[in-house]
Amino acid sequence: MKTTTTTTYRKRQYPPSLENKNELTDRLIKSLSKHSGYSEEDIKNSKSHRPAFWRKIAVYLLVEKYDWTMQGAADVFEQTAPNAYNGYKSIQRLANTDGKKHLVMPYVNQVYHDLTL
Repeated sequence: MKTTTTTTYRKRQYPPSLENKNELTDRLIKSLSKHSGYSEEDIKNSKSHRPAFWRKIAVYLLVEKYDWTMQGAADVFEQTAPNAYNGYKSIQRLANTDGKKHLVMPYVNQVYHDLTL
């Protein structure tokens, strides 16, 4: 008996055309700055490696909670989609590992809470 497997792919999308898209990204960067201690310019600048962890959290939130594509989330920080994907996967791995969840989820929840207020 031959078995077939089907693979579902997400349809390529661009960031949602929300009227408040810029407001969302501004609030996201301000929240990251508040919780991390880095300036907003440091967080936006993709050349700076120090706040890279916080940019990964931002990409994770945009993709998971707001249904943005990797390319859309990467464009916020002037990164490439594969770079954003690697950051997303690293945060996702930590969030799904029981012994390491505490390293990332408090920060993700704090920033998400700031965005939903």
